[in-house]
Amino acid sequence: MKKEKIDFHEFIKSIADMLEIRDFYIRGHSTRVAEYAKVCSEEIGLKKSEVEFVQMAAYLHDIGKVGIPDNILIKAEKLTEEEYLIIKQHSYMGYKILKNINGFDRFAVIVKHHHERWDGNGYPDNLRGEEIPFISRILSVADAFDAITSNRVYRDGMNIEFGKNELLKNSWKQFDGDVVNAFIKALNIGKIMANN
Repeated sequence: MKKEKIDFHEFIKSIADMLEIRDFYIRGHSTRVAEYAKVCSEEIGLKKSEVEFVQMAAYLHDIGKVGIPDNILIKAEKLTEEEYLIIKQHSYMGYKILKNINGFDRFAVIVKHHHERWDGNGYPDNLRGEEIPFISRILSVADAFDAITSNRVYRDGMNIEFGKNELLKNSWKQFDGDVVNAFIKALNIGKIMANN
């Protein structure tokens, strides 16, 4: 029997699709974040192999949500403080899932730090500025933009202009301002096709 060669990129995308089956409101989220991160990386000037790595990391960024109970993950009402602390564990859970899998371990630290903030007020390790892995900073911007502009169980998505303004308002606070500038440039010239 001949062994089929597995397409690593397609396998990773399938993992992301599997995660989104649990929650109607995040369907397509990882795919959009991966596309946004890819285009932003190209705008920044990363090499083709680096852009592909960013895109694959984006597909995996929320893999830790498999460990979050459904009653919290898809809750329609505002989360309690305790529930929010549980949700925040998903980036570390993603790290734990990926770090011991040969071939996926290279994504582990990126996934772990995609909710860190430039000002040090993120999670799980309160990294600040350039302590945050550069690819995590790209994912942070792409993830936030999609979260702002997409429908969620608790609210309708905001328009693209609102999303751009939120990124700019939080530049050099939540986000790496250089990444925000590249993202918005790609959006303004039509390289990023936003959700709404």
